[in-house]
Amino acid sequence: MKLFGRSKMAPDTLLTMDEVTFLAGPEQLRSLAQFFLSQAEKQEAGTGRDHEHYSDTPGAIDGDHEVIVADPKILSG
Repeated sequence: MKLFGRSKMAPDTLLTMDEVTFLAGPEQLRSLAQFFLSQAEKQEAGTGRDHEHYSDTPGAIDGDHEVIVADPKILSG
């Protein structure tokens, strides 16, 4: 797994991250967990895209931040 992120100070620069922290309540965590599970199922089935945005999923909470899952099989090829 690789982690990447962007800073508000330099939004055009993709940074390699060593750590990610989610400051979120139970409802947000459950919503994110469902997104991650859905992405895992799509990767296993081969039906996913190269990447998916959490904010594009039904029921996504918090439009101020973005979580993106990228499929390493598609992007590394």
